Amino acid sequence: MAQRVNSPYPSTRDPGYAADLHQLGKEILAESDSSLWALLDLSWLQQVVNEDPTTMQAHTCFGLDQTIDLHTWLDLYKPHLVLNRAARRKKQFREMEPVKRRSAISAG
Repeated sequence: MAQRVNSPYPSTRDPGYAADLHQLGKEILAESDSSLWALLDLSWLQQVVNEDPTTMQAHTCFGLDQTIDLHTWLDLYKPHLVLNRAARRKKQFREMEPVKRRSAISAG
């Protein structure tokens, strides 16, 4: 048992996997109307697809895989995303007057 080869899970040793991810990344970049443009810095994706897929590091492969998953999910479900509501709430919260708390023990 101790001498068996460890499983690479969750990654894969298939060299074609990185090449397939690489090709899918190029296809995503070609879609100018992708919802992904509003969510991610796609300069990273541009850099990744310009690299040689045979030398792709595991963390880059994982990031590309997650980017493709997000793109696919957005394309399938077409969610309506409101991205500025949380930022607006934070701003309103910061602008509120500080609340003065009463001491639990009254001074008499």
